This record gives sequence, C-alpha cells and structure tokens, in this order.
Amino acid sequence: MKYKNLHEYLDAHLGMNPSDADIKQAKTEYWKGYRTEHRKKRLQEAKALNLTLPLALWDTIIERSKKAGLDVYDFIKLSLENKIVESSSNQRNSIKKELYECIEMIEEYLDNEPISLFDVIKHIESINSKL
Repeated sequence: MKYKNLHEYLDAHLGMNPSDADIKQAKTEYWKGYRTEHRKKRLQEAKALNLTLPLALWDTIIERSKKAGLDVYDFIKLSLENKIVESSSNQRNSIKKELYECIEMIEEYLDNEPISLFDVIKHIESINSKL
C-alpha cells in the first residue's frame, strides 16, 4: 500500500465533512487492502528459501553438482525435492502402519475381546491429524 497509515488513506480519499457511512466505508476499504498486501507479503516470504551452509559443505556441493552436470542452484533444488519425496513416502508408510493397527483394534472389538472403543477413536483421530 502506498499509505503509511489509516489517517493518510482517509485524508486522501475523503473530502471535507464526510458522513459516518463514508468514513466507515473508507476504513473497510483500507483494511481490506492492508490485509491483501500483508497476505501477499507473507506468501512471498514463505516462498523464499534461504540456505546457510558451512564452507566445507559448499565444496562438496560444488563437486557433486559438477559430476551431475547441473548448476549448483539446480543441484540443491533437485536434492531437496528428492528429500521431500523420500520423507513423504516414509510418512505414508508410517500412516499405513497405524491404519493397520487401527483395523486390528477394530477387529478385536468386533471379536468381543476387551478393548476400549475410546482408544480406537483416539487412534483414528491421531491418524487423521497426520493427514
């Protein structure tokens, strides 16, 4: 926004003796624009990636990127993407394991073995929160 505060905005958009409705409308427009700009700024900050690496690690990265025939930036980006894929597959396997445990708990409940339904529901909610 090009205005530093609400008062500058009101001064620029309202004439002499504005009505209460005009002031209220102008304030609403100002805060709407302010929130939009703030949201855009946070999204840009979230998209930005800053890495701080020790010099010894830079040498290794440069060597490996040359062997791979990639630019250093592309090599780092590709490495991070691979790590994300690996971690998501590990997380998926963990969730599958917990789902199987939950199914076993439900089967035990259906077989009339003593098991708390509360424990089953609690386990399902924990799995759901990970998704």
